[in-house]
Amino acid sequence: MSQSFRDPFLADAWKRRAESERGFEQHDRLTLIYLELSKVVRKNEAFSELFKKVETAAVKYDLTIATLARMRIEQSGIESIAEADRRRRLAHDALEDELNLLSRSFAKSGLDNSWRYDIGTSREAVGNWARKVAEVKRTQLLKR
Repeated sequence: MSQSFRDPFLADAWKRRAESERGFEQHDRLTLIYLELSKVVRKNEAFSELFKKVETAAVKYDLTIATLARMRIEQSGIESIAEADRRRRLAHDALEDELNLLSRSFAKSGLDNSWRYDIGTSREAVGNWARKVAEVKRTQLLKR
């Protein structure tokens, strides 16, 4: 056996690289949370309406981010940008409300709702998850 296989530093570096190449990065973790949550909801039809509301809220939030970015690039007026930012905040708040409602419903039914903490509790973490959900939804639509 070569010396490199016994070197713990190299072994760890290769492991991290392999995981990265397989896609186990932060964003892929967020995708996995969404896909696992989707599986649970498919098995428990009672949550499908609540889950659809979460998906819709995530996509709407993603759209507000894109709109705000476009307005900044186009150097729209300060009032327009402020209004777009207000809409983004409102969309984010609505998303968090829907997520928390789904999580509480899971808990009330005795289902594991640890996914809510896996997403994260900060506004940034929830926003990142929502953007990933919107990306997955777009990809699914394009594959149809």
